[in-house]
Amino acid sequence: MDETFKWLMIMAVVYLLVTIVVSYLHRQQRKKQQSLSETYVAQCGHTFEKKLAMIVGKHIVRYHLPKDGSLPLCCPECLKASAIHCAGCNGIIVPGDNVCLYGGMTPGQVPKNAHVFDDDPIQLVYCAHCADNKDHIIGTWTRGKRIQYFETTQYTNIN
Repeated sequence: MDETFKWLMIMAVVYLLVTIVVSYLHRQQRKKQQSLSETYVAQCGHTFEKKLAMIVGKHIVRYHLPKDGSLPLCCPECLKASAIHCAGCNGIIVPGDNVCLYGGMTPGQVPKNAHVFDDDPIQLVYCAHCADNKDHIIGTWTRGKRIQYFETTQYTNIN
């Protein structure tokens, strides 16, 4: 009888532990589903569900919501539509990234994936990492494939 009692106690403890673990995992799964199904509104006016990352060309781009609780600049689809390749490193430039413009090339010298910002004279968009120095960074890339110039920027061509 003593041996049977021990086995019943062991089985009861195992059952209790399994129940606790299953309950915890179920609760975590519900939290995950709730956080993924939250709907947000972006400054572009579109509503969207939370995304952590997306593929733009051959690159994986992380999508971050503003930490201060403000509206995101654009939804993931507008971000993807406004993304371009840097003419220097071929990396991805998305809305909110600082950019610079360089020119002085002929149409035959323009790299394959480069975004031509202006045709006369030719000006290409480069990411801040490819800038020769910080003074060449003129603004922020925005949705609609435009540049929001810094207030201190001189609106001259950088060649």
